[in-house]
Amino acid sequence: MRKRKLSKEYKYEYIFEKESKLFIKDYNDRIGVKKLFSNKKILDLGCGFGTGSVVIGEFAKSVIGTDIVKYKEWDSLKTKNVSFKKTSTGRLPFKDSTFDGVFIKDVLHHLKDMDRMLKEVLRVTKTGGDIIILEGNRYNPIFYFYVTTVRGHDHLTQKEFKNLISKYFPNSKYMSFEAYPPFRFPMIIYKFVIKIERLISGMTFLRSFFSYNAAIIKNKK
Repeated sequence: MRKRKLSKEYKYEYIFEKESKLFIKDYNDRIGVKKLFSNKKILDLGCGFGTGSVVIGEFAKSVIGTDIVKYKEWDSLKTKNVSFKKTSTGRLPFKDSTFDGVFIKDVLHHLKDMDRMLKEVLRVTKTGGDIIILEGNRYNPIFYFYVTTVRGHDHLTQKEFKNLISKYFPNSKYMSFEAYPPFRFPMIIYKFVIKIERLISGMTFLRSFFSYNAAIIKNKK
């Protein structure tokens, strides 16, 4: 793998807007998160502000969202089945085979040691559990200009992403799709944007440039 730079933290200011929840629910729907995680104990690793944890909590039995930073928003977002915990990704404070599923979005490219985190994910996930990993695509034109060049995020290429995941989960399924955060678009415009994104995602000849790569994994240990 090429030599990577450690990316800067990027805080999404729109996180509590209804458009943001639509963004989360849309990519969850495309990946099939609800089908895989319904009525199960889930770890949302690298949850940030925690909005994604709350969305998963609408159908999961329980969700623990973790991040290396403790966000003040966690206090207002926690519910009877959604809780939050500050912890390192390289040493998770959970016993072996604790979770039925693990969700990880936009975390790998922030890490100095991606392998260590994936080993921990393997450890805390039950045999037969489901793991979903999403990462921005380095070669998506918009992401490369704004997120990589301007914001300093060193996203993985599709090849790097697949090579890394396959080291620990050789039977993973992969998909790529077009999806962009709302960036404070009003709802009427963002709903239209999502329709266009879904249309573009059907153009398979553009797959190498889609904004997100996803690995859907059945943990067989």
